[in-house]
Amino acid sequence: NIDICDFDCVVTHNEFGEYGHPHHVYVNNFVKSCYNRPFVTFGYRKGEEGAVKLRLTEKQLAQKMSAMECYFKTLASATQIISR
Repeated sequence: NIDICDFDCVVTHNEFGEYGHPHHVYVNNFVKSCYNRPFVTFGYRKGEEGAVKLRLTEKQLAQKMSAMECYFKTLASATQIISR
């Protein structure tokens, strides 16, 4: 489990998983279940592309890319185990 209780701010997917992606819905539900302070959500709405933009620093972008790489490796491993 990830302990997010000490974070000052949490930004996560909206309750619809942005565009309905089940992993995004899961992340939103996880945050709601264990973060007892207000948090920020975001989502995609057709026709409002680019309405809100978040700019990451190079360090933040590197951290996000690293996290995504770990996620995809884990997803690939899980998919291989499930398909056996």
